[in-house]
Amino acid sequence: MSLHSDPTVRTAVYLRCYPRDVWQMELHRAALLEHAHGLGWPEPLVFLDNGRLSHDSLPALEQLLALVAEGWFTVVLVPGWFVFALDDEEAARIVDRITSQGCRVEELPGHGRHCRQDSPAVMRTGA
Repeated sequence: MSLHSDPTVRTAVYLRCYPRDVWQMELHRAALLEHAHGLGWPEPLVFLDNGRLSHDSLPALEQLLALVAEGWFTVVLVPGWFVFALDDEEAARIVDRITSQGCRVEELPGHGRHCRQDSPAVMRTGA
């Protein structure tokens, strides 16, 4: 089933930036919202961990992961896997955690995957 214009699609955006971005990653946010709109998806709920290292406490990510586990979202939009972690294996573990709950992780088109192609998450999802 295609997710284009599917009324059951429930979307979220996750962004993380270090050091703190006074503009709160507005360019990334706008591009992701435009991408969702272009696919006919509803406006995503945005989760932002601003000014946080990937190995710090990430309250917005934890909230997102809890909601994904409860089935609130079918797609999480990100500019790239780097928002989850700069370490490829850790980023893949987080993506795997999301996809194992039946939720898709969609990268912004034109941005290369920041994860090794042999990671378990990539191999399992065929992404």
